[in-house]
Amino acid sequence: MGLAGAICARRGSGDRRRPHARGRALSRTADGRRAAAGGGGAVIPLRDDIPSRSVPVVTIVLIVLNALVYLYEVSLGAGAGDVGDPGAVRAFMFEFGATPCRLSGACVGIDDFPSPLVTVFTSMFMHSLNPIHVAGNMLYLWIFGDNIEDSLGHGRFLVFYLLAGVGAAISQTLIAPRSAVPMIGASGAVSGVLAAYVLLFPYATILTLVGFAFFWRFVHIPAMVPAPEKRPVVAPEKRTPIIDGVATRMRLDRLLVEKGMLDSREKALRAIMAGDVLVDGQRADKAGALVSTEAEVELKGRSPYVSRGGEKLAHALEHFGTNLKGRICVDVGASTGGFTDCLLQRGASIVYAVDVGSGQLDDKLRKDARVVVMEHTNARTLDPRLFGDQPTLAVVDVAFISLEKVLPAIFNVLAPRSEVIALVKPQFEAGREHVGKGGVVRDPVQHRAVVQRLARYAVLRGWHVLDVTASPLRGPKGNREFFLHLSMHGRTAANLEGIIDRTVQALA
Repeated sequence: MGLAGAICARRGSGDRRRPHARGRALSRTADGRRAAAGGGGAVIPLRDDIPSRSVPVVTIVLIVLNALVYLYEVSLGAGAGDVGDPGAVRAFMFEFGATPCRLSGACVGIDDFPSPLVTVFTSMFMHSLNPIHVAGNMLYLWIFGDNIEDSLGHGRFLVFYLLAGVGAAISQTLIAPRSAVPMIGASGAVSGVLAAYVLLFPYATILTLVGFAFFWRFVHIPAMVPAPEKRPVVAPEKRTPIIDGVATRMRLDRLLVEKGMLDSREKALRAIMAGDVLVDGQRADKAGALVSTEAEVELKGRSPYVSRGGEKLAHALEHFGTNLKGRICVDVGASTGGFTDCLLQRGASIVYAVDVGSGQLDDKLRKDARVVVMEHTNARTLDPRLFGDQPTLAVVDVAFISLEKVLPAIFNVLAPRSEVIALVKPQFEAGREHVGKGGVVRDPVQHRAVVQRLARYAVLRGWHVLDVTASPLRGPKGNREFFLHLSMHGRTAANLEGIIDRTVQALA
């Protein structure tokens, strides 16, 4: 479930912290905090690998306001003897905390000043006197809030943060509408920030201090770990039969590896999904299909590259007439390295393989001295200082994000008079209403609209659109894809819209 899941699990039912009191209901959360901090384990995030492009003004202001309110609470309890339960602090928390029964109208004989709706917002800035409560919330807000603010903008981030806190208060009120225990704390709002972080940066990694008792260590934890693949239940009669200790049938992806036809099950899966595997002369399309170990298994059209992406790029390079001899290139969204492999085979001297994830680049490329592996690197935050030599060509194959979000940063790291060859994936560029079943954009009108929009975007940014071509191979699930040839010099192609129209029509 990743770090976000661990954090949410730690928060549990304590999303809205309660003030200290001698009663069991009020002290339960604080006791849990002390247990977690003392005898239990801890997961403490320290920093992530997604730098911000702007100063997180709203995040800083929120942290300062929470700190000031906490210091005010401490001052109320100064000299009261039992600092964990001073009467003045309790009165303050009961007055400005969000009490469910006040919000639901179930309270009797309780003053309505301030307004219950006002307390929903004031409660977000109040914390118990236990410093772990406020420090933990502010730490999470500082590490993850700046990236969400950077993505949403200052104003929208503030609205989002407050709405997340309001949602937490409403949820608790619906669960316990008659409760007279005031809710305090920023945990509800911060949990909303964490959820947004997972959605926007699922492949980010967080440097985290993990410990239990006397054992502590620093680890890099992904924001989100995909759930393990659900294995289908195989009926007894369909299980792989065993004769003399040897399986007579085997999963197709495993069989390809066992026969030495491919060196990993991941590559076998890609070959099967691409329709490149024949079993007894018939195309196989299921990696989990049980195949006789005596069956005739063939690979048709073996790619000269580590993945089919290399074939796509090879077509674009031929079509655009791009010379790679001795050039320094950057492959943005390298993944397994199909583009990187193609660049090297065509004469590139150095390729920076940039990817937000890790562990996907083919071992052959990872060991190649000409490849600079740049994993855990967000394309939106590329910085010229990351590159020893300025690239003169960038090739781009990104998913789950529009090219408009990454092209400015890519052009920023290139040398003058450089080029960009970008793979356009309509399923990540068109509006959701235009993406059909299975995440496929089938309408040629939308293909044309997407390519035209990106071309106009490039021209308005001062870049030149030299040419357009369609990928010879379909993307995942059959999506049509296109290549844009952009440059910092030269001239935009004459009759560009006509070129786009002809390119799209040729696929219809």
